[in-house]
Amino acid sequence: MRLINTGTLELTWFPKTPPPYAILSHTWGPDEATFADFANLSTRATKSGFIKIEQTCEKALKDGFSYLWIDTCCINKESSSELSEAINSMFRWYRDAAICYAYLEDASENIQLPVTSSSSIKHCRWFTRGWTLQELLAPKEIVFFGAKWTAIGRKTDLREILEQITGIPCKILTGDMRLDQTSVANRMNWAAKRETTREEDIAYCLMGIFDVNMPMIYGEGKNAFTRLQDEILKQTQDDSLFAWRASEESASEAPYRGLFASSPKEFASEMTTTPFFTSMAGASTLLGNGRISLSCALYQDGFIGLKCFQGTELSTVVGIQAINTGNNHFVRSNPSQLVLKSHQYPVAFQTVVFDKFVEMREPRLLSDIYQHNEFTLALPPEISLLAVYPKEYAGFQDTMRLPITHLVGKKVAFHMEVDRTISGVDVFQKIGRSDKGTAVLLVLWAEQLSTSSFTFYFDLLAVKAGDADERASII
Repeated sequence: MRLINTGTLELTWFPKTPPPYAILSHTWGPDEATFADFANLSTRATKSGFIKIEQTCEKALKDGFSYLWIDTCCINKESSSELSEAINSMFRWYRDAAICYAYLEDASENIQLPVTSSSSIKHCRWFTRGWTLQELLAPKEIVFFGAKWTAIGRKTDLREILEQITGIPCKILTGDMRLDQTSVANRMNWAAKRETTREEDIAYCLMGIFDVNMPMIYGEGKNAFTRLQDEILKQTQDDSLFAWRASEESASEAPYRGLFASSPKEFASEMTTTPFFTSMAGASTLLGNGRISLSCALYQDGFIGLKCFQGTELSTVVGIQAINTGNNHFVRSNPSQLVLKSHQYPVAFQTVVFDKFVEMREPRLLSDIYQHNEFTLALPPEISLLAVYPKEYAGFQDTMRLPITHLVGKKVAFHMEVDRTISGVDVFQKIGRSDKGTAVLLVLWAEQLSTSSFTFYFDLLAVKAGDADERASII
């Protein structure tokens, strides 16, 4: 960590634990003194931003601190490795500082003290920038200053005003509540109205808030925010990560989406969320190939209940609307809406698959399987495939993929067994059997209408476990 000596205004490198230091939180101007400028005394003196460095050093020295950290000059941004390390360490550096000076240069120097209304400072640019969010949250002690270093007050004293401006609860601001004790969606909401100069930085500036790390790849655009959500999903089972809403304009252009949001803006909401965890549901995980396995409550009306509640009442489940495009693969529909449903027990949780991030005008229905020239059978865990008839298709049990042409003009039977003890759902109740170990034959065949069009037919037959061979032979 590189620090400024507040007495000599020289930069000093500390490879291990640094001495106690003060830290500055501010918004950048057009003429800041950078690391490259700092070594040249005549060059740095011409920078208007150097005055801010001198004044902060004077303040820190007066408060008894021999060292100070400022982002403009303490990071060599010409070194990509140093920049990446600094960005991944920044939340910790602000958290470990003995004191943080928050300089609101556009706050009036004639501000009336004590500050009793948010109107005195809510217009300040500091509250609109992405990087200053972690600089508000991480330090234990923050003192706010206005123009010409007029003291405004401490974070703890201004907590109610800061909550009005930022939407961040007082308990978070004072450190009485940890960041990981509030939901992912709530934290994203704090960043929803903030901006960064570089598109990628809206993701990078949030890493510390979610306690994740990832490499910097400037030029990747909005993929940085997708990677951030990847890392969050690896660290938490908080389904509020998926509780976002697209704008009406965005939803009209792309009415079908994946599970991930495109930016923190899509988390803007007056609603708060509370995640819940249950042994009845598995973990939502990254599958690779741009897909997510989501454990959720799946309803027939297309409602997918996420494992989170509205507010703290624990009575209303937050969910999304989705459509099944085939083979247990879903896309989100009506992405500008979140759906609230009264929470009722018992809830049967299922595992479905979503793309991480897609934006589509029309869903690609996997039921149009002629496009793939093969039939794929996907079974839930409570159903086991025992055999395939005719016997020549026995190998299908290993691949679960069958060329469509093999179904044209020929019936293929799938001998399956249902174990109701896994989910408690009697999927074959209508055919008169509900005991453990129910055996069924799914008979499938196809009619080819044209070179690229097929009609599929199926029949479902209940059989005794020992009669499957005989029944299949006469189909």
